[in-house]
Amino acid sequence: MDVLLQTEASEMGGFEMLDEPPEIEVEPKRPWIRPRVFLQAVLCVGTLGTLLGLGIAYAHVPAAKPEVETTTVPGMVALAASTWMDLGKGGGGKVNGTFYSAKECILEALSLNETSAEPWYLLAAFGGGLVNGTMFSQKECLVRSLLLNATSPDAWNDLGSLGGGEVKGRFYTVKECLQKALSLWHERDREGNAVTWTNIGLAGGGNVNGKLYSRKESFQEALSMDSTCALAWFFLGHFGGGQVNGHVFSQKDCYLRSLHNVNETQKNYCPLDNTRKGCAAILGGGTVYGEFYSSKSKECILEALSLNETSAEPWNLLGRLGGGLVNGTMFSEKECYIRALLLNETNPDAWNNFGSLGGGKVRGRFFTELECLEKALALSHKRDKSNVITWTNVGLAGGGNVNGKSYSEQECYLEALSLDNTFSVAWYLLGQSGGGQVNGRIFPQKDCYLRSLDLDETQKKHSSLDSKKKAVAWTNVGMLGGGMVNGTSYSAKECYEEALSVHFNNVEAWFQLGREGGGRPLKGRLFSEKDCYIRALSLDETSPTLRKEEKALAWTKLGILGAGSVKGKAYSEKDCYLAALSLHATQLAWFHLGLLGGGELNRRVFSEKECYQKSVSLDEHFADAWAQLATVDGGDVHGRSYSTEECLAKAKFLRENPIIGIYSGPGSSKSPEKGTVRVQLNDAMSVATTTAAWKW
Repeated sequence: MDVLLQTEASEMGGFEMLDEPPEIEVEPKRPWIRPRVFLQAVLCVGTLGTLLGLGIAYAHVPAAKPEVETTTVPGMVALAASTWMDLGKGGGGKVNGTFYSAKECILEALSLNETSAEPWYLLAAFGGGLVNGTMFSQKECLVRSLLLNATSPDAWNDLGSLGGGEVKGRFYTVKECLQKALSLWHERDREGNAVTWTNIGLAGGGNVNGKLYSRKESFQEALSMDSTCALAWFFLGHFGGGQVNGHVFSQKDCYLRSLHNVNETQKNYCPLDNTRKGCAAILGGGTVYGEFYSSKSKECILEALSLNETSAEPWNLLGRLGGGLVNGTMFSEKECYIRALLLNETNPDAWNNFGSLGGGKVRGRFFTELECLEKALALSHKRDKSNVITWTNVGLAGGGNVNGKSYSEQECYLEALSLDNTFSVAWYLLGQSGGGQVNGRIFPQKDCYLRSLDLDETQKKHSSLDSKKKAVAWTNVGMLGGGMVNGTSYSAKECYEEALSVHFNNVEAWFQLGREGGGRPLKGRLFSEKDCYIRALSLDETSPTLRKEEKALAWTKLGILGAGSVKGKAYSEKDCYLAALSLHATQLAWFHLGLLGGGELNRRVFSEKECYQKSVSLDEHFADAWAQLATVDGGDVHGRSYSTEECLAKAKFLRENPIIGIYSGPGSSKSPEKGTVRVQLNDAMSVATTTAAWKW
């Protein structure tokens, strides 16, 4: 088992032996620090049981050699083992020009006398070493120490931290080693007791001097001995907080105190590692001294729940991270929110997140998506800025009733923006709803999209537009004529190019760029008009899709431009016009099908004349169709028969008197003056959670 912490021993020097009593020069060193070793705290669920069974029995420990006298070499003075030990404990030193490290001093002492417990314990602090030709591991050194002195609490604590082991023919588990250590400590040895009590808590609690202690009580005992032990504060937080030295500390208090102790006064024997620093900051709900620690968030939350499943907030946080395995049971994202609400029904974040997944049953009652979101708002402070997310979600759910008042989808986005008018997503959605009044000012649809794009560059990750929505916003600004974004003016064509630069698979942007004659969306490669239509038709199964009229126009334009391959299939010009007419009847597609002699559509064959008649029926102002109808001896339009001469006269009049108006859209049979402009809607939206990752 890996140790969580072991205090590093001071480096030590050495010395020479001369005829005269040796002159020992000891360099100034920091005093010897008794090593404190912690159990490896569990970050992966289910490993604690494994940890408790990691004791290693040693069947054979070499017999100790008694202290021996060194053979005096002429010109040298022999030192006893005790002198080597004292030199090592003092931090090592220099003897007439020869240096010995701390570990070398301890090894010299043991080479002369293997029957003293203390040098074996100190050698364990250095990870073990070679003694008289035999290699001893860290654990073997601790076992040798205890064989010689079974009353050392330090050695028992450290042996427990390494999984336990066999001493004098009996195997001691982790917990038994730690219990032995506590029974041997002087009652108020603060430092030693705090470490060992924390280890007892990590091992699941235990029986000390005839009294049974739970995990939580073990951490409380540790802190009663030393209130600067960061690790004990951290794990007490996992158990919901508690009373320490007469004061009650909440769960949040414990996490934050663990960070304060690390940053201010924490001694080196009781620290938090970087992952737990981040965990404490997350679970504590804030920053410490302006610093927010990064961490493996999910591992941290799983660790908290593996020790205590009765705290609501870790369940809510685990839901945000997609769920996970807790004590052998897999919990989905939704199940995590249900657990959080079972433990605390007044948590607005959990209700919002639960609603984002469609709602479900809590305590036997089914809550719809909208009911969850309404509860979230009802439980929040009215002007709480974080409500901007929940108001947006209520809008995405189609609006709802909040505190007795009904709100439309558009009004929800307006409420969100009244709380935070820098929220780019709400501006985007307000644009999708047609615009509205924010803080006394009217914002038309186009301005909403422009605001969302202006703000998007400054938004935090959790509240910015994703690439798909950003592309939709750019496309819609283009379809509304272009505009100014962050001080730069963009034409319609440039808007479509910007849309495709952030999301290359936006179907509408490809279609509209085709109508603009093509362009360079990747700031390099030129896509022709034909290329754009092929891309739009190839991507049309993605979301959002083209309207049928738009798709029909794309097929028609592809046919006019000489046809091509779509999704690997080659289409002739006639194939393109038939594909267009199978989706939506347009005057242009019928006209061009007629030019090719007609064709079969929906199991019916249409002649050239019938194609021109269909084209003129859809648009009586189409001069070219009248002219072509004349070439086949005229025909019937809306129940009236037109001769060749009448058709030619119609064509001539329309060419000499063209009607100029607003084009109503591809393939529309409406008169031009009734035309409208349609913006692209993102139909792939779903409700968002109050997390760092938006899910629209």
